[in-house]
Amino acid sequence: MDQGAARLVERRDLLKLVGGAAAAATLLPPAAAIGHMRPRRGGSLKHIGVEPPTFDPQATVAYQTQLMSSFVRRTLFKFVNGASYGPSDFTLVPDLATRAAVSKDGRVYTITLRKGVRWEARPPVNGRELVASDVKYSMERALRKSPYAHLLGRVEGIETPDPHTVRVTLAEAFAPFLHNQAEPWSCILPPEIEDRMGDFKSAESLLGCGPFVLERYEPGLKAVFARNPRYYAKGLPYLDRVEWLFVHDRATQLSLYRAGQVDVPFHDARVPRADVGSFKRSNPAYSVVVWDWLANRTLAFRTDKAPW
Repeated sequence: MDQGAARLVERRDLLKLVGGAAAAATLLPPAAAIGHMRPRRGGSLKHIGVEPPTFDPQATVAYQTQLMSSFVRRTLFKFVNGASYGPSDFTLVPDLATRAAVSKDGRVYTITLRKGVRWEARPPVNGRELVASDVKYSMERALRKSPYAHLLGRVEGIETPDPHTVRVTLAEAFAPFLHNQAEPWSCILPPEIEDRMGDFKSAESLLGCGPFVLERYEPGLKAVFARNPRYYAKGLPYLDRVEWLFVHDRATQLSLYRAGQVDVPFHDARVPRADVGSFKRSNPAYSVVVWDWLANRTLAFRTDKAPW
């Protein structure tokens, strides 16, 4: 069970949504040097998580939705992740796409899709192949509904010359366009879900082509994800199952971890600074590692009252 990698991937998903700099502490197994750990296949990861307000990644800015969505849904590109990379390495690599060609003026992106990627083998998609029309649908829906729509730039048109090619034309060059295709809110969605259910709000809509499938959802308690046997990356994921437990109280989260009932005690994989000392004393075999992370602080003024 590659618990270290699991923590790192989740943390990166959080980091991609914010900016700034700070420091935090995270837990590692005894004498761990994650870069030298060898992954083991099988097993379950029990992870303290947060229940999302909706399962529609294009209808919210809630990171809870993005985290749970990332187990099941995939994006055209992704940021490198794993024990060999630092948390601030945002190198872009292919995911559902294999490459992207950009015109000299920076306005036209021709994206080639990975062949053979299949949706889950259950209705309403029934294991069909992911194709360019899915990407077009997802982008157009994001432009209409997503709070992050502005991060796609001024899109003039989306074409699908063939089932594995998408051509996006912008009104003007927009440098972050490809990097924003790696954000969890830009995941690709199957149109059949909206056709049948009307939206993506319910857990039943959480259907994708990623490393896991939603096996069970118990509102207020947990979500259970199982390995997707149809995932395009052969041999992955290593884990058989992930249990995402909805425990809101921080003291309870830490108590469960100390008792060995969960593998990752907090949804953000951090130990509160106030608890570091007591944790070291009660768990001397574990290391507490300080790592840099990204965050921001915003001070906003009301402009509807004098003197503003």
